[in-house]
Amino acid sequence: MRKSALSDIMSGLIVLAIGISFFLAANDIIPWDKWWAYLITFFGVIFVFDAVLRNRKLSERLLGSRFIAGVILLVIGFAFILSLKTWWPIILIVAGILIVIKGIMSPKQESKIESS
Repeated sequence: MRKSALSDIMSGLIVLAIGISFFLAANDIIPWDKWWAYLITFFGVIFVFDAVLRNRKLSERLLGSRFIAGVILLVIGFAFILSLKTWWPIILIVAGILIVIKGIMSPKQESKIESS
């Protein structure tokens, strides 16, 4: 798959997410005062999906900036949808999990012991 094809897919998904969030709010499926939180959540899903596609098709690192940005957007969106005061610890938990996974998946570097 070409990079430009992935860019087209992601652009289409972003426009689709905007349309879906407005549609859901206009039909009183989600409240108007929180439609933006749903949109942020949709963007998070799109960023994570983009990172996974790029990892599988272009052999890019999965835990790169797109994946981390997607997870952060997902957590922020869910925090506002479900009330931030009860969900803010999830941000710390997710950040910790991401740091651990990144440490596990990063290439191992041999440490050089310098002789004196």
